[in-house]
Amino acid sequence: MMVSKDRVLAAIRHQEVDRPPWGEIVLDDAVVSSFLGCEHISFPERWEFVHSLGLDLVCQAPIFSVRQGAAVLPEAHQADWGDLDDWARLTDRFVFVMLDGVFGWGMRVFGFQRFMVELFRVSAELETHIKEVERLNIELAQRARDRGGAGVLLADDVAYNRGLMLSPDLFRNTLLPSLDRHAEAVKALGMSVFFHSDGNINEILADLARTCFDGWQGLESAAGMDLGLVKRAYGERVCLWGNMDPVHLQGPSSPEEIASRLDALCRAASPTTGFIFGTSSGLIRHVRPENLRAIRDRLTLISNRPGS
Repeated sequence: MMVSKDRVLAAIRHQEVDRPPWGEIVLDDAVVSSFLGCEHISFPERWEFVHSLGLDLVCQAPIFSVRQGAAVLPEAHQADWGDLDDWARLTDRFVFVMLDGVFGWGMRVFGFQRFMVELFRVSAELETHIKEVERLNIELAQRARDRGGAGVLLADDVAYNRGLMLSPDLFRNTLLPSLDRHAEAVKALGMSVFFHSDGNINEILADLARTCFDGWQGLESAAGMDLGLVKRAYGERVCLWGNMDPVHLQGPSSPEEIASRLDALCRAASPTTGFIFGTSSGLIRHVRPENLRAIRDRLTLISNRPGS
């Protein structure tokens, strides 16, 4: 059986794997608490949770205190990295760090209304903001790599269920070049790099496929993202990660129902290469422990099949 880090890296590189890797961008402490039956949650409990389920990768986001409306970014040295050192030093899991992109930082620093105005104006303030976000994130990526981080997940929620929050042309002209520069710089550091957005991003997939990203995370099924269609169109170019709706894990389901949903995703994604299983938005509050165990058991069964 493959080691978790090797399994994830093989999937990213479109090499054969013994089973689809499983990774989540969020591990809500309430889910960990419910699964383990304990109240106090810190790194040892999170590691026990990840180890018990057989998750192959984890995500850690740096934490900053940024005042809404203050048009200034923090400095990389101000980041609180949480459990990053422990994940990298004490486990064999593949560790992604999740960083906000230009859109995400714009929302946090300027607020929604002002930032959208700056985008549509393509203002000098926007151009300065883009340069500062790139500088910050490249330094954060380097610091994360030096701590043992293996990949960067650049998160920019540019869409909602029905489509983009801005026109495709505006995305291509303002945000896409910055995303590509981010991806190129991260890969130059020797790290894998993925793009994440919630919502329906079908209109910009062809544009994203021309960038340096190794993969895409999210692919929100509730927003109309069809994993099979995306795989057929772009699966040879990028690794796909996600697509299970966490809603399916929050309600009562039999192990057979969970297995059926997982099998359907695997069939759509051709999971022996270029696919990382996971929910679109992480393991969030009200996810049921029995549903997580059903996923673990099904993935274990896949890995034990002859030829795996």
